Amino acid sequence: MALSLEHFKLLNPKANQYAPGTGGTPDVTWQEVCDLLATVTPLCRAYARLQYAEDKRFAWVLVEAITREMAGEDRKKKRPLWPHQLMWLRFAEMAVFVCSKGLHLTRKQKAQELGIRFWTRKHEESLRLLMSALDELDYELRVAVRKWNGQQEPAYG
Repeated sequence: MALSLEHFKLLNPKANQYAPGTGGTPDVTWQEVCDLLATVTPLCRAYARLQYAEDKRFAWVLVEAITREMAGEDRKKKRPLWPHQLMWLRFAEMAVFVCSKGLHLTRKQKAQELGIRFWTRKHEESLRLLMSALDELDYELRVAVRKWNGQQEPAYG
């Protein structure tokens, strides 16, 4: 059986407590999901656990890593978007929250979430960069699943 993103819920122990037993062997086991996650980066693992297993403990790991990455890239620019890493931290928290909940916020809601008066192009560009980083993690995970399924398929012929 092929592994899909829905199988990442096996990583959450609470999901397994309520699943009724079928009496047979499962099509995808917890071990197979962990084997797949061992092939991706640690940041991608944290993203998978947060997004698909809904394990909230990995939200802060993701926020810290993305904040460091974005603040470091921003400092290299001639005209950085934000002079302090704290602003990137606030944006990263919002981006991870929005991504994990699958929300689409209006400009006013985004401004309220950050505690600012107006939402500007500078704010939108910062959020877009962070959302792009999260999309790259999702893409890395999907590529790993596709590659895993290609290796696991039996050869016919």
